[in-house]
Parts: sequence; C-alpha cells; structure tokens
Amino acid sequence: MSSNYDAIVDLDPPIDTPEAQLEFQNFILSEDQKNVSGKVNPQRAGPSSGADFGFTAPPPQQQQTQAAPQARGGFWTVEYYSQYFNVDTTDVGQRIVATVIPKQKFADVLGTNPDLYGPFWIATTVIFALFATSTVAGWINHKEYTYDMTLLSLAVSTVYVYTSVVPLVLWGVLKYFKGPANLLELIDMYGYALAAWIPVSLLCIIPSEIVRWVLVAVAFASSVLFKIRTVRPIITQTNDKRASTLVLSIIVLCHGALVLLFKFVFFRFVISV
Repeated sequence: MSSNYDAIVDLDPPIDTPEAQLEFQNFILSEDQKNVSGKVNPQRAGPSSGADFGFTAPPPQQQQTQAAPQARGGFWTVEYYSQYFNVDTTDVGQRIVATVIPKQKFADVLGTNPDLYGPFWIATTVIFALFATSTVAGWINHKEYTYDMTLLSLAVSTVYVYTSVVPLVLWGVLKYFKGPANLLELIDMYGYALAAWIPVSLLCIIPSEIVRWVLVAVAFASSVLFKIRTVRPIITQTNDKRASTLVLSIIVLCHGALVLLFKFVFFRFVISV
C-alpha cells in the first residue's frame, strides 16, 4: 500500500501566473547595473553618488544660484550707480575737449553712456585748485604761508551745489515746458564745463589784475556759449518762447554769479590781518 506522501508536489506557481506577479521582488540594483543604467535614486545613493559618474555635485547654495539669476540692486545700493561710472580716460578726455572745441555736439559725444565719474572728479579738482591757488597767491603777496580753511568749505559748497542744483532746476523747467530733457546729460554739461576753470585758476596766480579779468571773462564766455549751444536743441522742441527766455536767463545769471564769486573770493590776493 502506497503512502499518501510519496508524490512530490511543486508548490511554486509558474512565473507567468498572476500569483507569481504578486510576490515581493528585489528592486535593489547592483553596482554593475547602476553603471549600465546611469540612473540612481538620489535618496538611496547618498552624498557620494556623484563620484560614481565622474563629477561632484555642487553645494545647495551654488545650485540655488545657478537656478535663479541674481536680482539687480535698487537705487540705494552701490551696484545700481556703478553703471554711471563706466567710462575710461579716453571718454573723459573727449568730453572735456568737446566743452571747449565745438567740433561736434556734446550730446553726440556722450552718446548713450552719460556718466557721473567725470563731473564728480572735475568738480573735486576745481575745488582743490581754487583753494591751492588762492593760498599760493596770498603767499606771493605777503611772502608768508597763510591759509584759510573757510575758503575750502566755501569752495566745496559752491561747486557741488552749482553742479547738482542748477542742472536739476533746468531739468524741471524744461520738463514743465514739455522739453525732452535728460537730467544726467545736464549734470554732465555743467560738470565737464568746469574743466575750463582748472587752468584759469592756475594762471590767476599771476599778480596782475588785468590778466585775471581777461582770463575770467574768456572762461565765462566759453562756458556760457557751450551751455547755450548744448541746451538750444532741447529748447527749440518746446515751441515756447517763455522756455527759451527762462532757461537762458538761468544759465547766464547762475554762471555769472559763480564767476563773480570766483573772482572776488579766490582769484585775488589773500590779505590776512
């Protein structure tokens, strides 16, 4: 009599049956399979997964920088004003020459790149020249080295106010009369026009009142003609005679007041008590 357990029964179902497909399977790839497939789950690979592919993953901060472009700073940041100092020595030299020799329009020389570098340093150089030459003129007269620091403070306040406030007033007037005025170009016009006063201040050391008056008159006429020649194309587009009268009056009166201040305060012998 045969036993009930003599027959061997295979309990594993076939692979293609639904029962076999429901069984748990091992999805962990071997190292060879990782290299072949080239795709690894970053959560399983860990920090050193990038080394297997011949590169090192950048830090999180660098990834964020590459993903999102840097935002440009506002007007209260230094980066915002750096674009107005993008000039070289050649550009500044050409703009200074254009204020004296009218070969081409000053607006054409500026092009699309008006700057604040030239007006700032020219104004600063004029301040130093006024104080230094006034002190030297006093030393020539009295044979004694004397200086007055109030002259320096007066030069700073006068020159900086003149090159910033007067262009702002002109810009406001031209805008009121619907003129296509650019504030930065007007600041450049006043700033670069001051370059003529650097050699004048040096020549005014000569102890001759006639020579000083001639130098001051020539510098005054040259600067006023340059400003009128630069502003006239803007005035003609307003189609208003009041704009022309008001703008020309501001230019002549303000510059005349500046010249008289230079002549009677700085371009004279400093008399010390």
